[in-house]
Amino acid sequence: MASAHFSLQPAWGCRPSLLPAGWLDLTPADTELASIERLLRRLPEEQLRVRLPGNTPGSGAPQRVRLRDITDLRAELAHPQRLHLQAAGLHLHDSGFAEVARRFRLRLSQDIAELRAPSTEITIGLFLSSGGAVAPFHADQEHNFLCQVVGDKKMHMFPSGDLEIFPCLLRERLAAEDIHVLETYRPELESRAEVAHLVPGTVLYHPPMGPHWVDTGRDSYSLSISLSVVSPSVDRTLLLHKLNRRLRRLGWRPSPVGRNPAIDDAKWVLARAMRGMTRLSRGARG
Repeated sequence: MASAHFSLQPAWGCRPSLLPAGWLDLTPADTELASIERLLRRLPEEQLRVRLPGNTPGSGAPQRVRLRDITDLRAELAHPQRLHLQAAGLHLHDSGFAEVARRFRLRLSQDIAELRAPSTEITIGLFLSSGGAVAPFHADQEHNFLCQVVGDKKMHMFPSGDLEIFPCLLRERLAAEDIHVLETYRPELESRAEVAHLVPGTVLYHPPMGPHWVDTGRDSYSLSISLSVVSPSVDRTLLLHKLNRRLRRLGWRPSPVGRNPAIDDAKWVLARAMRGMTRLSRGARG
């Protein structure tokens, strides 16, 4: 039973948090490996990222392969460090995962007011990895929730506001080009990391723009279900980073997002106006 007194509000958007047992209900979805494989093979290729992982957090972007070239997924997962698979949009292709997403949104919006906005988007995906596979040092734009289903992994998470670990230029590149892998990892940074050990049943909240890397346990393959939330505050942050990138290319030195709220507010007005003009222009051409 989930705790009636738990609130995610203090951690929302700023730091990781472990959720109480039962807070995320996965019961509508079939998470057996055979069922997961059938679902994966139905997904469009653009919703799958199948990688041959490195073995250190600084390995960089992994080599990609196609799922259709893997004839025996279970056998591949049995080999250490062989495979790391990410899938998105499960709720669009499976009614069970769609129900998980619906229930999750309802529960989360009771605690986090901004998620009641119609513009909020919640997507559900998964990570499937061989034992020992390492997801390299990277960052994501969204609020993310990770529920461990099979096996275990360790999340090495770094402060989302640390501009040395995750400089402004790389934040702007993530916002504008969707490039997640970071090249700023150094082993000595581990002293700043918070490490969470995820075992079956663990649900972890991770805030946007938080650098992290993932070390999968060696005893089994790992299956994690992920729920990603693009809220109004995420949209605002990404738009501000995109504007800063434009200003930087014009020779300006824009203040980092979050450094000065008043300046951010003014930039937000300008960025929204520019986005609206771009959309009008595209509509006129269409």
